[in-house]
Order: sequence, then C-alpha cells, then structure tokens
Amino acid sequence: MERTRVIVREMDEDGAGETRLWEGWLEKGERQKIKSAQGQIIYDYRLASNDRTQGDNSTYCDNGDTVRIP
Repeated sequence: MERTRVIVREMDEDGAGETRLWEGWLEKGERQKIKSAQGQIIYDYRLASNDRTQGDNSTYCDNGDTVRIP
C-alpha cells in the first residue's frame, strides 16, 4: 500500500479513546510525531478510502516509541 489513513485517540481512564490527537493520511514510510499525555493510545487505520477501518488497536507509547501500522 502507498498510503494509510490513521486516526489516533488518547485512551482515557475508562479505556475509551475520547480525545482525538491526530487524523490524516500517511504516505508509505512517512512518520507522524504524536504526543500523548497518558502514554496509551488507540488508533484506527484503513489502507484505502473505500476500505473498512481497522479499529480500536490499543498500544502503550513511551519516550518516543514507534508504532508501526500496516
């Protein structure tokens, strides 16, 4: 795939992603720096505008960790 649509949300104390931190298209190999106050994020992605979104992927980020998205 050449581009991926990504939505990143901050995970709150209840485990839900209420605060949107970033949304946009990433080109293959491109990086987006995102700061999370809590350190735990939920991200959704899709590989084409007509694809279904692959959602509620949760991960912990700390000290500049990199999250790879297909």
